[in-house]
Amino acid sequence: ELVSRASTKYVGQVHAKAASGKTDPELKKTMKASRIQRDVDIVNHVFDDLERFMKLLKSKSAAWNEMEKRMKKSKRKKHDAVLEELKKRAEPPAEHEFTETYRKCKFGINLISKLGHHLSSPSPT
Repeated sequence: ELVSRASTKYVGQVHAKAASGKTDPELKKTMKASRIQRDVDIVNHVFDDLERFMKLLKSKSAAWNEMEKRMKKSKRKKHDAVLEELKKRAEPPAEHEFTETYRKCKFGINLISKLGHHLSSPSPT
C-alpha cells in the first residue's frame, strides 16, 4: 500500500471523539490521514481501470492483426464464421469508453499531484 492504514481500534476511537463533538489536533490529523488514504485508494482504482482498458486495447489489437493475417492468406474473400468472430473481437471500444478512461487518467494525475509528498516508495505492483 502507498500509505499505511490506521488500526481499526484507533479509527473507532477517532470516530467516537468526532461524534462527541470534540475537536483536537489529533482528530484533525487523523481526519486528514483518512482523506489521504481515501485519495490513495481512488488513485489505485484509477490505475486498475487504466490497466484493464490497456489490456482490452491489446486484445482488440491482437484480434485485428489475426484477422488481417487470415484475410491475406485467404485467396477467396468469402467471410467465414472465424473471420466474423475475429471482426467482432477486433472492434474498437466505443468513444465513451475512451472519454471515460481519459477523464479517469486526468483525475488520477490531479490526485497524484494533490497527494504529492504523501506518496513514498510506491511499489510497481
